[in-house]
Amino acid sequence: MAMHLWVITLTLTALLAMDRGEWPICEHMAESPNCPQTPNLICGTDGVTYKNECYLCVTRIKTKKDIQILKDGKC
Repeated sequence: MAMHLWVITLTLTALLAMDRGEWPICEHMAESPNCPQTPNLICGTDGVTYKNECYLCVTRIKTKKDIQILKDGKC
């Protein structure tokens, strides 16, 4: 029984950690909204794959939505 509870706790902890987004660094966007063309794909918490963090920041600023970085790579 103790092992069963431990597995459930571990699973829930992992799921909560996956759901927690990471804040993009967008402060520099107010000065220069031109994004580099270098691909560094990231998945936003809105389910969209962005070319890099800069493109996610541009979308955050334009839409005023609280989009965070869910993970590196495609969604």
